[in-house]
Amino acid sequence: MVTGRTDIRIRVLLPLLLICVGSVVSTAVADQLNDDAPTTDPYTNISYIRLLSQQGAILPMQQLMAKAMPTIKGTIIETGLELENGRLVYEIEYLNAQGKVREAYFQASDGRPVIIDHHKAAR
Repeated sequence: MVTGRTDIRIRVLLPLLLICVGSVVSTAVADQLNDDAPTTDPYTNISYIRLLSQQGAILPMQQLMAKAMPTIKGTIIETGLELENGRLVYEIEYLNAQGKVREAYFQASDGRPVIIDHHKAAR
């Protein structure tokens, strides 16, 4: 038997529950759509990066990591391909032994270490 008090709770709480569930679902769908959205930066487009690698313009990530690992002293956090000062470079962000985030750059074509002065570029 449903009492008047229970009936009021159901009429009030059920719509609130449906609103919450709908909000979570719509946020998840929006996130998925954003992940699949095309990008205007070609250096974050996996198809473009694969093409550059197949053409020999850049090293595949596995080869780069084999060359870079002796100079990286820490835990890798993130890697990426960037255009810096007119040249393609791989950026490797890592956490060093002191817990500081550091960045190392390597020429994308041959894996040579590159020094990039971001302070100079900011002027």
